[in-house]
Amino acid sequence: MIVADPDIYEFEINEEDDFLMLGCDGIYDSASNEELNKFVWLCKDGRKNTHEQAGEAVDNVIRLSAYKESYDNLTCVLIAFRGFGSGNEYAKLSEKVL
Repeated sequence: MIVADPDIYEFEINEEDDFLMLGCDGIYDSASNEELNKFVWLCKDGRKNTHEQAGEAVDNVIRLSAYKESYDNLTCVLIAFRGFGSGNEYAKLSEKVL
């Protein structure tokens, strides 16, 4: 079923924002915001450029949702801001884990 009245949120982007992930309900039905945030940072690879890292993060988020057996549409877009290429507590954690 298509909803004619979408959820719309307005917020101001600031220097502390690293990325914005837009996804359909198939993504967010299978994982929480916090889980997806951690997962994106754990997928980062400092040897690749921001575009490649964002693309791999989206691919991995879709795979995660499919692995968690989301039976809905799996569409995801990640918009990387300046902070996505720099250090973050999750990025630092990924260096230790990987």
